[in-house]
Amino acid sequence: MIGKKVSLKPVSVLFAGILMFFGLLSLTACGSNTPDPKELYEDKCSACHGLGIVESAPYSSLEEWQAMVDRMQDKNRSFSDTEAKAIAEYLNENMK
Repeated sequence: MIGKKVSLKPVSVLFAGILMFFGLLSLTACGSNTPDPKELYEDKCSACHGLGIVESAPYSSLEEWQAMVDRMQDKNRSFSDTEAKAIAEYLNENMK
């Protein structure tokens, strides 16, 4: 085999394809573990009170919704900061 060139291109392409497959697979798996913001809102907020009180709140900005969700989180530590942020963003987009 002295003097004969061996092409690594097919192996490189195959390896790159495998890496892309597992990379996309891991992204899909991570995304599926992320709770839906609407489900978070319905689950976390209704644990302490009816949803009507939230839906009739007079807030009109993300900052106001976030402050309200933060107050609720302080009262009942049943949800994380990440979940609180997702809930506030959901409320800001859907309760206008």
